[in-house]
Amino acid sequence: MAIVLNPGLDPSALHSAFASERRVQVRDVMAVDDAERIAARLEALPWRMAFNIGSQVHEVPPQGITALTDEQRRNIEAEVYDGARRGFQFHYHYFPIVEPYFGSSPGASTDKGPLADLFEWINSSPVLGLVRDITGHRDIAWADCHAAMYAPGQFLNNHDDHKPHLQRRAAYVLNFTRRWRNDWGGYLQFFEEGGNVTGAFKPGFNMLNMFSVPQEHSVQLVSPYAQANRYSVTGWFRADDPPGEIGKSVVPN
Repeated sequence: MAIVLNPGLDPSALHSAFASERRVQVRDVMAVDDAERIAARLEALPWRMAFNIGSQVHEVPPQGITALTDEQRRNIEAEVYDGARRGFQFHYHYFPIVEPYFGSSPGASTDKGPLADLFEWINSSPVLGLVRDITGHRDIAWADCHAAMYAPGQFLNNHDDHKPHLQRRAAYVLNFTRRWRNDWGGYLQFFEEGGNVTGAFKPGFNMLNMFSVPQEHSVQLVSPYAQANRYSVTGWFRADDPPGEIGKSVVPN
């Protein structure tokens, strides 16, 4: 079943908001039934745990997460929090979308991953056209993406996404968090040079957040007492060429 872009969106109004603030939130971006299906898939994914120790990125596979002892979990948390005191740090759950899509054999559409149809929707003419209209970047050619899940105690601290060789034009976060309280943290925050927060987007459902890059931002620590996980699909709209052809896949509903 094809994912449907909301036909009632107003590109002109969204462009004005983006031009003024360098960011925008697009609510009800797809049909509700489609958003519900994607959210259910995200909640069922075999997540990997991702974190950095200095410049080295560590990835723990699903079976490795299950096998972690309480002491090992505490040690990871201690290293992560220590790193956050000293510099750039992240700790969240991750699931790749681009890599399995382009790593599958020709014709083996079901091997392209459980979110192949979402990746193709993001890269469809209607969605890319809308994004070009909103951002004003007519050279946007495609979007990369991965799925992210922030559990209580996880975060992504301040950075600006600046990587010129990747030709990023705008960052985006597709939100699939069904319920969220204001005091559970996990907000996508934006900062001025002095460090004050100039704006923030609450985790939500069926919302597309976009912002120009480079721009200082972070994902606020999810409160240890939060009673839900923060689910999203995130990436960048880019002006370089995609790593391969983005076609049509068959993904179970």
